Amino acid sequence: MFLYAGFLSIDCGYTDSAGYVDKNTTLTYVSDKGYVEGGKNFSILAQYMKDATNKQEETLRSFPDGQRNCYTLPTNRSKKYLIRATFTYGNYDGLNSSESGSPFLFGLHIGINFWTMVNLTKLPSSDTVWKELIMVTPDDSISVCLINNGSGIPFISTLDLRPLQDTMYPFVNVSVAVSYFSRLRFGQVNYVITRYPEDVYDRFWEGAFHTRSYPWIDLSTTQEVKRLPGDEKFMVPNTILQKASTIDSKYSWLNITVRGADNLLGSGDLELLPIFHFAEIASTTRLFDIYSDGEELFTSFSPSPFQVDSMYQNGRFLRRVNSTFTLRKQPTSQLPPPLINAFEVYSLVRIATASDDGMISNILQEHITHSSCMQQVHRICEQNSGLNSDIFVYTLYSRAKWIEPFVNCDLAGKSKEHDDYDIYEEDTPLHTDTRRFTYTELKTITNNFQSIIGKGGFGMVYHGILDNGEEVAVKVLRETSITLSKDFLPEVQILSKVQHKNLVTFLGYCHNKKCLALVYDFMARGNLQEVLRGGQEYSLSWEERLHIALDAAQGLEYLHESCTPPIVHRDVKTANILLDKNLVAMISDFGLSRSYTPAHTHISTVAAGTVGYLDPEYHATFHLTVKADVYSFGIVLLEIITGQPSVLVDSEPVHLPNWVRQKIAEGSIHDAVDSRLRHQYDATSVQSVIDLAMSCVENTSIDRPSMTDIVIKLKECLPAGTGEMQLVSRSYKQKEAMDADIARQFQLPISGVSVESIEGNSSGTTELRYPSGR
Repeated sequence: MFLYAGFLSIDCGYTDSAGYVDKNTTLTYVSDKGYVEGGKNFSILAQYMKDATNKQEETLRSFPDGQRNCYTLPTNRSKKYLIRATFTYGNYDGLNSSESGSPFLFGLHIGINFWTMVNLTKLPSSDTVWKELIMVTPDDSISVCLINNGSGIPFISTLDLRPLQDTMYPFVNVSVAVSYFSRLRFGQVNYVITRYPEDVYDRFWEGAFHTRSYPWIDLSTTQEVKRLPGDEKFMVPNTILQKASTIDSKYSWLNITVRGADNLLGSGDLELLPIFHFAEIASTTRLFDIYSDGEELFTSFSPSPFQVDSMYQNGRFLRRVNSTFTLRKQPTSQLPPPLINAFEVYSLVRIATASDDGMISNILQEHITHSSCMQQVHRICEQNSGLNSDIFVYTLYSRAKWIEPFVNCDLAGKSKEHDDYDIYEEDTPLHTDTRRFTYTELKTITNNFQSIIGKGGFGMVYHGILDNGEEVAVKVLRETSITLSKDFLPEVQILSKVQHKNLVTFLGYCHNKKCLALVYDFMARGNLQEVLRGGQEYSLSWEERLHIALDAAQGLEYLHESCTPPIVHRDVKTANILLDKNLVAMISDFGLSRSYTPAHTHISTVAAGTVGYLDPEYHATFHLTVKADVYSFGIVLLEIITGQPSVLVDSEPVHLPNWVRQKIAEGSIHDAVDSRLRHQYDATSVQSVIDLAMSCVENTSIDRPSMTDIVIKLKECLPAGTGEMQLVSRSYKQKEAMDADIARQFQLPISGVSVESIEGNSSGTTELRYPSGR
């Protein structure tokens, strides 16, 4: 029997020195007294106590004083450990910092090394964020440090130390650590998180709930899944390996997608290492290839029956922020489609050793003067090839007080921000008359990117003010190479050509090798998704909802009917419908848009779009028509009617059209309508819009109406005399959408299935509520 000798479980902010046994895991948690100096103990607010899934979430330690505060944990020198920190804000300070929209993030270091950023910006206060690191400890203790970078007071809820076998994760050594990015288990499982005691090392395995709907098929066995003698690299629990997911035999491949949610420090240099765990648990043979973004990793792989095969490339980290891993049946194979049991992805963390620390100290004393600045730091680093540039700079930041006698410049922990961006301005124009902004101008407009008003797959959106006082939204993607963004140039080209009252007004762009940005009119009401899910303070009336639907339909009609050639948006969703102060709706985000010529409808890439809004015919054929937007708009109409997300998650995911059909079949249309309308609507009007929405989401495009037909129908549904009026809303309090883009739902592209894993940020965060120990 495994004994968890060496487990250290710290409940940060807990004050009773006696400790306690957690009822879910049976692990003993202790107070953090004696492990840290400084900081203040807090409890989360009472209103969040009921949402706490374990006792550890109820308390925390906050560090309002000092730039760097560290926990010191006892370890055995040169042993391998998993270190985990969790963060549950719970609005403990009453400042509502995570939901205010202002940046709320702080650094996390391991010893002198940068580990990751903890980003709580625009997260619900009850959410728990966790970070994990696997490393070899260089000494008989290790420091876990929280770094205040001026964007929020650091705090911590728990800190766990778990010893691993020396044979595990063989790519981890004294100079290479890995940070958790994603860890999934497949098959039928009822737990959001699987951990100790099922995993004796207390790793967190997230349930892949997105595989519960057709065409996904769950497999399971009670037979033991064995490992080869001496194979102790990953020690995946047998109960996890006894379950797997595959797909219906009519499909030939499946995708697993991991992505970074935020463009934080170093995101462009993120390096990922995927690990696939396979065991054939059905009476069959499979043969498939494994790809990473089209690049072949393994060929002609066949899982062994009832024996685990863990596939990875030792020491090979893939440099990217987003990655899609494809398991594809070979074209000539008549065998069943691929399966997968479990999956892990880690990002690289380089570790500076004690000898590096001493060398840095000597170099600093020899070279750096009081008048130095960051450029000199980089130059010194280049002259000493034994040092890694990123480690060197991160070390300087983490040791800020130590280097003050030598360096008299602002390190701020964001070395790449201190490069002179002016030298990276692109020389080649984009051949558009739209205004071009420099990076320096954007810094001025946004007050150094202070106010975050949104975020998405593209990056952050900031509030800004032009010289003339006009409010703007600045959508920014920072990358180390401009080639990493294939959607930026098409969006600029399309936005510079289209003009309509229901398309967001495009004011300009920034074309810099280190910063790509789009500048729009500021939309005071945010996006439709936020408004529909904005709580009980204010609910849109039925008439307001109809006007918003009509506005959006007219914007799409313009793209389809008035542009030459027609433009297909390809990502119509409530999050991409923006609202001005008078609730006038405008279509935004044209990064995926493409011109459509009836004679050339084939696009030879994976169908694009967002989970829940995806046109099944487009995915099945790759033939793009304007009817792909019609399908997505039908989902938008259903969201407007119901107030529900495109995919609902209860015991299992349900697509919104199916939910509406079920509600109506079991009762009446009133059961499908948003309860916040309190029956203050015309039932005939609602029925007409439901019928219209259902016609939009027909499986075949020929059965769907055109956007012109939709506009005509929506105008008919409006009360007489209001067709063109602009409504001024009642008082309104904007809230963050509680729906997180349904990050773990199913997709159905051509001949295969795509799974989007838990959304991590660019430093390997997982942001998810989890019931501990289940």
